[in-house]
Amino acid sequence: MVEKLNNQVEGKGFEELSELLRREGKSVTGAIFEEGLKSRGAKQRLATTQVCEGCGRTLTRQPKLQSRKVESLHGEIEIERPYFYCKPRRKGSSPLEEALEIAPQKKPYDLQRTAADYLRKFRLSERVRFLNA
Repeated sequence: MVEKLNNQVEGKGFEELSELLRREGKSVTGAIFEEGLKSRGAKQRLATTQVCEGCGRTLTRQPKLQSRKVESLHGEIEIERPYFYCKPRRKGSSPLEEALEIAPQKKPYDLQRTAADYLRKFRLSERVRFLNA
């Protein structure tokens, strides 16, 4: 990584170097974050059955782990998780997502909170204009 950065530093000013390091730093923290999620959810990734909370049926996971991209403060990360689907209820779930407290939306709670905190700084009319853009 340091060698890669050394090759990109030549001829850049303060602002360009700062932006380069911000981008590269985000990719490093994103990779570390992704690995941390994998290790914390190792038990849930191995799950082969789950009891449906709604009807009590025992569900069997789909053969392959399902991939999902989730945005984070560290960039977009990809998680592979077991996915269980209850056909009678037409509802799916992932014990990994539940254990890691990942929001069902693409933008997880940390990004939603950050956006809300940012928007609080503006008047209501500016917030509405921003959200409708």
